Amino acid sequence: MTDRSDQTNVLDGFSDNLDRWGTNLDDWPPAEAASARTLLAASAQAQAEFALADKLQGLLRALPVPSAPATLTAQIASRTPEDFWEQLSAWFTASLWRPVLAGSLPLLVGFALGFTMTLNLDDEMADEISLLALTTSYEEFNYDL
Repeated sequence: MTDRSDQTNVLDGFSDNLDRWGTNLDDWPPAEAASARTLLAASAQAQAEFALADKLQGLLRALPVPSAPATLTAQIASRTPEDFWEQLSAWFTASLWRPVLAGSLPLLVGFALGFTMTLNLDDEMADEISLLALTTSYEEFNYDL
C-alpha cells in the first residue's frame, strides 16, 4: 500500500513539473529531468501524461500569436503625463507630510502662544497662584485677600 501512495506522489510531482517547465526535459532542472527520464522509462501512466502534455503544448504553439496594434504603444505613452515622476514625487511627499503637519500644528501653536504671552508680574493674583502651586501644604497659604 505504501508503494502505491509513493507512486501517486511521484506522478503528482511529475505532473506539476510538466505544468511548470513543459515537455522539453532539457529546460528542466538537471535533478528533476533525470528523475523524470527514469519515471518515463518505468511508468506507462507517466508516458501517457507526458504525451497528453506534449500534444497540448503543440496545440498551444500552433495558435496564432495575437499582436497589438502598432499605435498601441503610442497611445499608452500619450496617456501618461510628461512629468509623471514629478507628479509621483509630489503625491508621495504630500501624502507623507500632510498628516504630520496637521498633527503637529496644535503643538506648534501652543508653543508659540506660550512663548509670546508674558505674565504680568505686578499682579498680586498671579503671585498668589504661583505661590499656591509651589506650596506643599494648603494650611500654610493665607486665604485672606
